[in-house]
Amino acid sequence: DGVERHEEFVDLMIFGERPGRRAAQLAVMSAIENKLPGNFSEEWRKTGATFESKADLVGDWGTSTTELSQPELSYAIGAHGKTRKKLGRASGCVVQYVGNVVFMSGTKRQREHAKDYLKWLLDRLEGSMVIDTNRRDDVTVLEVPMDCVGYVTGRSRETLGLVEETFGTLMFFLGYKTEGHETEKLAIFGPLRARIGAKLMVMSAVERKTKGYFTQDLADEKTKTKGFDTDRLTLDPEDMAYASGKEGSTRKKIAAASGAYLEFVGHMAFIAGDEKERRRCRDYLGWLLEQKDGELSTDIRSRTDVTEVDISEEDISWLLGSGLGEMRQIEQESHTFCCVMHGDDGMPRILICGHEEGTVHSETGRLKAERLFKNLMREHARGGGG
Repeated sequence: DGVERHEEFVDLMIFGERPGRRAAQLAVMSAIENKLPGNFSEEWRKTGATFESKADLVGDWGTSTTELSQPELSYAIGAHGKTRKKLGRASGCVVQYVGNVVFMSGTKRQREHAKDYLKWLLDRLEGSMVIDTNRRDDVTVLEVPMDCVGYVTGRSRETLGLVEETFGTLMFFLGYKTEGHETEKLAIFGPLRARIGAKLMVMSAVERKTKGYFTQDLADEKTKTKGFDTDRLTLDPEDMAYASGKEGSTRKKIAAASGAYLEFVGHMAFIAGDEKERRRCRDYLGWLLEQKDGELSTDIRSRTDVTEVDISEEDISWLLGSGLGEMRQIEQESHTFCCVMHGDDGMPRILICGHEEGTVHSETGRLKAERLFKNLMREHARGGGG
């Protein structure tokens, strides 16, 4: 790649899709640069080399670079690389620091976004950030009550940072106060799905501090959009508490299984996703509450998102009693939602619900959950469970 080498070296072969290969290459370059300062950055300063294969430079894929001062670099990396990772996820770009040089690889649109986001981060460091959100399609703006701005931001930006890390967004309070100084605008940058997830999480936080701020005039809504959209559903306080679970664990479980975003804002459940994701989420939420109030009864014969596991009455009693913790662990590991229903033959079944079927040995999915349940039942039968 045009780098003069004075020592013995070996070739490292990196296989995979272009973004993954580029991310791995730049990570290795960064590690080498830390060990041998100037190994790549000096060549970049001399020739502008980006160390990319010509075969990868197809379409508008490319690499943009810029050099940062040491204080800027420390800020742009963030603790444990968190800021760099957020910058990459929000822009869709491969972002890596090789010495003091920032490499941003991706499509032209991704690189433009990454450059904008990096500039705003560094402007914030200088205290002179100005962002024009007009005519941008990568931003969602939410008006936050002035008395909630500090609550949403958190100490040392901890709360806002958690939202960014959860969804892969970058978020800035613009400093623009509305007429009467009642609200301040929060700009959320990133892919649409991530922006809506972050918006709903902030809305939930605001409603905890100022009840009814977003929801007092809202009615239930079931959208007909096939693409990405948001449904709203009112829940009574008891159902809301049950569906939330400890530290939101049940809500997160249903969201992961359905593939939708599920957030509770005041007394309303907001369900965001495409048509299939929203329908699954509403179904799973309904089954959860139906099971809470009695025995679940539903027709699953035509569903492709449910896997049935036969189980004895004795095992069901154990599983819903002292074995409940193991069942919750399986749900968490496999990103599924599990419930119990008796079939037409009167025999109990575990319903493993989730948008991802997976394989027996995949990291997540219904088939992994099925395998884990069968292993758990065998262990219980041998006297090793509970």
